[in-house]
Amino acid sequence: MDDLELLGSDFVFQVGDGNSPEAFTNACSVGDVSGVGESKPLVDITAYCDSARRYRGGLADGNEVTLVMNVKDGADDLAAVFDSYDSGENITMRCVRKGQGGSISDPEDSPSGMYFEWAMAMISWGFAPPIGDKATITFTGKISGGVTRVGF
Repeated sequence: MDDLELLGSDFVFQVGDGNSPEAFTNACSVGDVSGVGESKPLVDITAYCDSARRYRGGLADGNEVTLVMNVKDGADDLAAVFDSYDSGENITMRCVRKGQGGSISDPEDSPSGMYFEWAMAMISWGFAPPIGDKATITFTGKISGGVTRVGF
């Protein structure tokens, strides 16, 4: 029997507190996340003795990430992202596969310890209060450094 593919709802998004060691809390205001990952520029490594062009991937660069967060009274996760934007300090974020036990916030409770973790500079935000629908704030950030992948 084949294993089932994971759904987005099998993961929980988290925000770090900036301390050392970093502690994470679930970011329950997050309604959508896109762009988490890296890309490498194409580097031409062709030399005079080559009979055709040769390439390799260059240094990894973190992608831009879009967070769509629901506006909620007293949302600490929303405040943390705004604080990062206002201060210019990077914020550490994580996407963890939900565990089978009582905790969904600890990678140790997650099957295979599966998670992604990254630091991000917040570079823009926009507020959308549509009539008759949920109000959201869309943040854009740029991953700084690499993305840690565990369990993949």
